[in-house]
Amino acid sequence: SQSIRINPRFASLTVYRFDANAHYNALQTTLRRRTATGLQYQAFYTYSKSMDTKSTIAGGETRQEPNTVLDFLNPALDWGPSSFDARHNLVLTGTYPLPFSFQQKAVGMILEGWTVNGIGTFRTGEPFTVRVGSNRSANGDRWSPDRPNLNPGFSSNPTSGVTAGCPGVAAGQKLGTPDLYYDPCAFSRPAPGTYGNLGRNTLTGPGYYNVDFSADKVFKKTDRMNVQLRLEIFNLLDQAHFYIPGFNAFSGSAGHITRLISSPGGRLTQLGLKVVF
Repeated sequence: SQSIRINPRFASLTVYRFDANAHYNALQTTLRRRTATGLQYQAFYTYSKSMDTKSTIAGGETRQEPNTVLDFLNPALDWGPSSFDARHNLVLTGTYPLPFSFQQKAVGMILEGWTVNGIGTFRTGEPFTVRVGSNRSANGDRWSPDRPNLNPGFSSNPTSGVTAGCPGVAAGQKLGTPDLYYDPCAFSRPAPGTYGNLGRNTLTGPGYYNVDFSADKVFKKTDRMNVQLRLEIFNLLDQAHFYIPGFNAFSGSAGHITRLISSPGGRLTQLGLKVVF
């Protein structure tokens, strides 16, 4: 690998550049409505596209990309979707005072006066980069940002359908699941001393879908004191929020998702009581 270095007499060089580029374009819409029955709801939608040559700073490697460009002599090779790019993002919120009334005073004290609230967040997944897992180009970059070649006939985002089949990967396996999110057969190692032709952040990770719910009621004790009871349920639908899969296309964990965004995950319920005086 020493013969491929620009100057083999140097073991390492630190290079700082200030010529990165980034573009962000978005369409944002907002809908608000309040009805005569007390129902209030809002909807916020953003359709956006963020492109850049680097989304992180030195020493700030993320799950999506390494913290150095593929070829520091040609940073344009890394022009692609930003690591935080979320093409579609929808947030829905609502609140509604329940109109129930009961003749029995004891029942009314318990069941009347509740207000229910909800918020839902739905967004497409963030991009990530599949990598070789070693310094295949032999350019001496210790962060190993090397990317593989994209095999002919494959999508640069092979996360749907089934596997094509290749050594170590059986054909016909469903893609887009935690067991195998992308098809490792879509990629091959570039020749030693060369860069792969796959772009940066061409794959899109799992989307994010979450609904939170709450209900609250105020018990008025006196004019100067009241008691607030609140029930909160986070991740109401018990949806698993997956991390991106293993990005080394040639390891045993290629395409496998082994982590969740939040730990321990799952539905979380809590009850709170507050006295205001």
